Amino acid sequence: MSLRDELLKAGLLASDQAKKLETEARNRTTSARRARRWRRRKRRGSGSAPPGRGRGARKREQDRQLNLAREAEKNDGSWPPALGS
Repeated sequence: MSLRDELLKAGLLASDQAKKLETEARNRTTSARRARRWRRRKRRGSGSAPPGRGRGARKREQDRQLNLAREAEKNDGSWPPALGS
């Protein structure tokens, strides 16, 4: 049995207080994780990744090229597609 459960059972802690404490603890760990991540990026000198550069940028570009090729096939090779008719 956890300490939380024991305190609840003994009546030393209300359930709403326990939930509030758990939420605060979870928020503290999340904030600490974000701060560590930010410091790590700052140390590397990147700060934040420039737009279009990051995980998956190469994959997105490949997908974009593939979609363009598929559109060209749909339109019988005429690019850009005819408007209006």
